[in-house]
Amino acid sequence: MKFYYLSIIILLTVSCSNELAEKPHAGGTPIGIGEISTRADGTPTWVWLQNDQLTATVNGLTAVYTRTGSGGWTCGNTGFTKEALGTVAANDIALTFGTQALITDQTSPESYRLADYMTGNGSLDFLTIDGTLSHRYTDQVIEITEGNGWTLKDGQRDTVN
Repeated sequence: MKFYYLSIIILLTVSCSNELAEKPHAGGTPIGIGEISTRADGTPTWVWLQNDQLTATVNGLTAVYTRTGSGGWTCGNTGFTKEALGTVAANDIALTFGTQALITDQTSPESYRLADYMTGNGSLDFLTIDGTLSHRYTDQVIEITEGNGWTLKDGQRDTVN
């Protein structure tokens, strides 16, 4: 019987843990990050790795969220709470980034960084929120299909830089 109760206690302890609040907060309700995903055509999802970071700025307060090994996010600013930001939204927000034009000349560091930068905006009740998304790496798929008068030998001479 003790094993039965011990099993239930362990299950409840694990299921009730807050994956975001891995750092203790100094009071207030921490702002959580959930269901973060980015996607480009040709790939089903973006994979977040341990130590990836997101920076959030709201009403002049900034916090850096870091991806943990357990799949959660830790907040680097204990004062980044709903109470400190002064509003609690009744609905969720989804930033829409749409599509970005391909930067063909990526030979300089500036143009390379520009190719990996997206901006978007969304609205949440009475607030309008703008977001910026920068990836450290960008996956790009180039599809080459055979057309009229095209042979494999022609394709072998083509290079993609």
